[in-house]
Amino acid sequence: MIQAKHDIKGDVLAETIGTAGGTLAGAVFSHVARGFGVGLIGSTVYILSRKGNEVDLPSQTMITVRMDNTVTLPRITADNGALSQGRADAQ
Repeated sequence: MIQAKHDIKGDVLAETIGTAGGTLAGAVFSHVARGFGVGLIGSTVYILSRKGNEVDLPSQTMITVRMDNTVTLPRITADNGALSQGRADAQ
């Protein structure tokens, strides 16, 4: 099984640095609480947007995906692309 390990230590460090930097900037330029909020939000966006490791898979590789929740997709007909009601939509 190929599985990328999540870097929790790096995430905590990035969140701490971003929040501290935002708090410091808020203390210098306006309000500490506002800077804390901006730093917290900015560092959270940074952590969520980081790209994971790329993995090269050979051709004909089987991939199994496990969904923890039900996924509902709209049904599209092949002839004209019009949406039709699915089982969940009809209720």
